[in-house]
Amino acid sequence: MVVDKSKKISLVKLKELLNSVLSSSNRTSKIIQKFDDIIIHSDVLFYTWKLLAKNYINIKNSNDIYAQNVIELLEKISPSKCDSKEYSLGLDCKEKFVLDDLLLNKYIGKVWQSLINRDFKSPDIHKKVLFLLMETYINRIDNAVFLTDFLMGSMNIKGIISILALEGMSKLMQRSNIEYPNIYGKLYTMFEPDILHKKYKSRLFFLADIFLSSICLPESIVASFIKRVARLSLISAAPDIIMMLKFISNLMIRHPGLKRLVNHPDVTEVSEDPFIANENDPTKTCATSSCLWEIVLLKNHCLPSVSSAAKFIDFNLPSIEFDLSDVLSNNYEKIFKTECKKKTDKPSLTFERPQNSIAKLKDDKLYKLWSLIV
Repeated sequence: MVVDKSKKISLVKLKELLNSVLSSSNRTSKIIQKFDDIIIHSDVLFYTWKLLAKNYINIKNSNDIYAQNVIELLEKISPSKCDSKEYSLGLDCKEKFVLDDLLLNKYIGKVWQSLINRDFKSPDIHKKVLFLLMETYINRIDNAVFLTDFLMGSMNIKGIISILALEGMSKLMQRSNIEYPNIYGKLYTMFEPDILHKKYKSRLFFLADIFLSSICLPESIVASFIKRVARLSLISAAPDIIMMLKFISNLMIRHPGLKRLVNHPDVTEVSEDPFIANENDPTKTCATSSCLWEIVLLKNHCLPSVSSAAKFIDFNLPSIEFDLSDVLSNNYEKIFKTECKKKTDKPSLTFERPQNSIAKLKDDKLYKLWSLIV
């Protein structure tokens, strides 16, 4: 690798550019756009991240303007925009530059560690940081343990921010086998009636299905999720009910012991349901002593697609889980088209044509009433 001394002039120019970009008084979008032309060179990419990691990112006590400039810069200097690991600008140096991916990832991790230490007062900036992290950089950060506190704190914020943070925790748990205390408690509190009116509700169910995919989870936690979602289904639109029923089915397939919730011997009346709906700790809801009377009610739903989906409790559970992606984008139009395509048996009619019609009974009072109606 080329040493810094041979890059002295290049680094000076790069420092001047970064000084202009990272302003705390003015937005520098026009200058940041220039990085599109130079970041394709591997040496520019490497030394930009090195300078940011060592000298420039001090965002903790900065204002929103500085934070926005940093975020916009990070969008432009993604390593994915570099054409080749051996393609360098070659300023003031005749030697060939070879990009060190491991060292680059180390610098990227340092920059992000400084970035997330800031208290984001603006929801828009917080959302941009999370989106940029999920889409571009989370797989570049080798030791991502420091991200857990930031993501868990973000899950306390309602709205799309909590969903993005949940997705981040999902990726960390899958990639690095990271565990965090009370992660299921945080997830449990996200299932509130407000979520039914949000566009990202299907994303929540998709991620929750991943989080709850382990068969080693305590039945008390899984039963709490089943009951919470079952209660939500009573106030949900038909497309959402179908999604929730498939979600509940998957949880019961993974934990066959929870089949007892269908007809629990200790609960014979709805008023006797011991489930504590207002409890936010899934280990303290008494869900395992409850029953699924909510799904029994849904068996009598006016829409056949909903009632048939709820009848899964009357049969043995399948051995293969349902693919939630088939119902995550469900809507009334799809339900209507499905119902129209169904073939139904024609009702039986008399095979003998009637001899007398109402038109022949002109003197009959019934005929006169009929003529008035039509």
